[in-house]
Amino acid sequence: MNIAIFTDNYFPNINGVSSSIYTLTNGLIDKGHKVYIFSISEPSKKIKLVETNPIVYRVPSISLAFVKPYRAVKPYYIGVLALCRKFKIDIIHSQSEFSMGIMGHLIAKTLGIPHIHTYHTMWEDYTHYVTHGIKIADIPAKTLARKLSEVYCESANSLIVPTEKVLQSVTSYGVDMPTYIIPSGINLKPFSIDSIDKNRIAEIKKEWSILPDDRVLLSIGRVAHEKSIDMIIRKMPEMLKKNPNILFVVIGDGPALEDLKALALELNLGDRVRFPGFVPYSEVATYYHVGDAFISCSTSETQGLTYYEALASGLPVIARYDDCIATILNDKVNSRVFSNPDDLPSIADEIFNDDIFYNKLASNAVSSVKDFDAESFANKVEVAYNETIDRYNKRHAERDANTLIHLKYKASKSIERNLFEFYHNWNKIVKPIERKTDHSKRRIRKIYKITKDKLSEF
Repeated sequence: MNIAIFTDNYFPNINGVSSSIYTLTNGLIDKGHKVYIFSISEPSKKIKLVETNPIVYRVPSISLAFVKPYRAVKPYYIGVLALCRKFKIDIIHSQSEFSMGIMGHLIAKTLGIPHIHTYHTMWEDYTHYVTHGIKIADIPAKTLARKLSEVYCESANSLIVPTEKVLQSVTSYGVDMPTYIIPSGINLKPFSIDSIDKNRIAEIKKEWSILPDDRVLLSIGRVAHEKSIDMIIRKMPEMLKKNPNILFVVIGDGPALEDLKALALELNLGDRVRFPGFVPYSEVATYYHVGDAFISCSTSETQGLTYYEALASGLPVIARYDDCIATILNDKVNSRVFSNPDDLPSIADEIFNDDIFYNKLASNAVSSVKDFDAESFANKVEVAYNETIDRYNKRHAERDANTLIHLKYKASKSIERNLFEFYHNWNKIVKPIERKTDHSKRRIRKIYKITKDKLSEF
């Protein structure tokens, strides 16, 4: 099968969408499929092949001044269309509702091939980046985000969502179509301690001045306001009273980074909150092993792949309750789940001051993600692809058959109508001809008789 994936997000941007695409692509390649990733690039004049394993094409884009640092693809539709035709793409899988997603939809329509879409992001939770709370045409931003999500999802032939939470949301938007709940898988092997360079862990700890007695709370991902990282920082003074060795490390970049740094200074947290910033994705698995526990207060996730990565790394997870974590996090088994932020200090104290409890969570963490490996993910998506293609081909075959029947029906009706009109117009069309013919015959006979009579006189 030849598959084209269209996305606005891909590496080096580190986020759940990029990780999901990378994992899926490699899983599909291992199953013998050919996968082509089309994503946006920095300014350039032409489409570029930038990677071959997996195959990645970068399409020229422009900066979106109102939602920096994001970019939108330039209208290079014809060039990408030509590549998809050349590669004989069987199905297009869009992973964004915006520029590249729209392009993928248009190309699928043009080539007459099926289009499946993965809805990753609950956009109603992110509208503040664009509108800053302002209504557009007197429509609340969240309402507009729901409507746009419905329109785009309905434009595809099938839909993939990562959790039941997302399915309930898109259903409430009005989306009614074949939908698959497929949690994004991860390649577990790179996160295993057996795959990690221990010397590199030591180098990172030395670089960050992490001491042997420090207990590292780790956050990895996009540093944005909706992630509620500020909630953790605000509870740090109380955590430090219970355990002064706690160190909160925030890995990643994003629009909230400077505000969080200012908050840490305001609370006089000194170096107990650190912001290493962006790290290469190739080393993310190693950075997880610098931590002792993973923490997140976000409720804006559709799945939360960082939870899976942390568990695969053997880290207990501290997470704020949300519907998306119900299938992966089990309180006091592989994690501690809370609803009230005031519980954070006691939870951190419980984990870090009870070695038996900590080891139980860490051990269960690894075993709890075994069913979410990359192979299982690719298998489920492959089934979705095949069923989508089958439905698409069947529907179009029925349409073509109905079109032929319709054309035959129209042709027969046309012949019937013409015969009917000919029959009912007989007097108008044929009778005058007959009358003129009879009149002509009479005149000829009369002339013949007159001529004959005259000749007889001689």
